[in-house]
Amino acid sequence: MAKRYRIQKTYKCWDCDKPYLDKELAQKCCAPKSCCRCGVEMEKHYPHVACAPCLEIRKAHRVKVVDASDADDGVVFSDTHQGNWGDGYSSSIEEMEELHRDEGWEMPCYVHPCEVRLFQFDPSDVLDRCHDEHHEGAADQLEDVDELFAFFKKWNAKQNVRSYWPKGGRVIVLDQTRFQALLDLPAELSK
Repeated sequence: MAKRYRIQKTYKCWDCDKPYLDKELAQKCCAPKSCCRCGVEMEKHYPHVACAPCLEIRKAHRVKVVDASDADDGVVFSDTHQGNWGDGYSSSIEEMEELHRDEGWEMPCYVHPCEVRLFQFDPSDVLDRCHDEHHEGAADQLEDVDELFAFFKKWNAKQNVRSYWPKGGRVIVLDQTRFQALLDLPAELSK
């Protein structure tokens, strides 16, 4: 049987030549964008539909406020401010405050608590990847699988590597007045 080919029309943005399959998207690519909440003009390739201040207001309305004790090992993250570990991460709220005080920066009004993730190997994942290239049922023919699991359990217990990830949807409020000012603004504005 002969192969069939399909011709797909593509459209390009007039300004930046970025290709699109949809003509309307190509026409809107470099057009001025405005915030969906307040209407302020944003840069043309801004990845969000709302400006940064409006995103922060919407976020404040959607998050759950928690205590500092919710942060594993005291580690916190700010997506708007620097931390003493870099990229917004700080070993504690006190360390973040010290960094901002020393640099003369304003502290964020809230930070996200982080959760710890230990470095661990899952022997089930290792076995799954290894037997993908073998016949069905090959995993059932392996010898001493229990010994492998016991080895990994013992090896994992020795590991001290800790990584931290922000707990989404939760914040620790550092400046109640500024945070309340965000909440006093409506989450949505009608144009």
